Amino acid sequence: MLKKSCILLVLFLAGCNEVVEEPEYIPLPEAPFIDYTLFDEQLSPQHGENDYQSEIPISEYRYDALRFKVEYEYWNNVLRDETDEHLFMYVRSDNTVVYLDEYELREFLIEGTGIFFFGNGTCPWCRLAIPPLLDFGYDNNVALYYFNPVADREADTELHRHILEIWHDYLPVNTRDQTYGEADFNPEWKRVTVPHVFFLHRGTVVTHLFLNRHV
Repeated sequence: MLKKSCILLVLFLAGCNEVVEEPEYIPLPEAPFIDYTLFDEQLSPQHGENDYQSEIPISEYRYDALRFKVEYEYWNNVLRDETDEHLFMYVRSDNTVVYLDEYELREFLIEGTGIFFFGNGTCPWCRLAIPPLLDFGYDNNVALYYFNPVADREADTELHRHILEIWHDYLPVNTRDQTYGEADFNPEWKRVTVPHVFFLHRGTVVTHLFLNRHV
């Protein structure tokens, strides 16, 4: 099931990669304040050691589904710069997104099984590629584990450095802060980018796909 899902989703997202043009770099705006206490407390599940399954009941993580919808739809009709708005994005409320906190992410990197992705609500590639990913998760009743790495990356936290170490071989070369051909160009200098989708089995990356090297 996981192998077949990997093939279908990678083929689809690879198609997205062909049509996306890279915009000029624009500093990320301040993230929105979201009062998640407005959601029903019963919608917030308690993660346990057996929660990391490749298939889960869609209703089990209802809180995370609503949280993801708010995080991404917040930016609809908001300007990216003086003239351009963020790409309008509709997020289905029955999505299967499961947020991972720092502790859960560390655990998942070592022993997780399933589909995991890095994303950020203001990223144009994320806003283009994620809706079909959400449809895929819903249609196949598959959890989509999620973490937004941007804040940790910008602050170069210990968690960010841990991700760079654990997934060094799968991350793209950092061409945001250096240019090919420079005398001091370092191909081992990697960057945690968004969106980046990983398929894991017991902590081993089966395959992965990133759509840009800069955001």
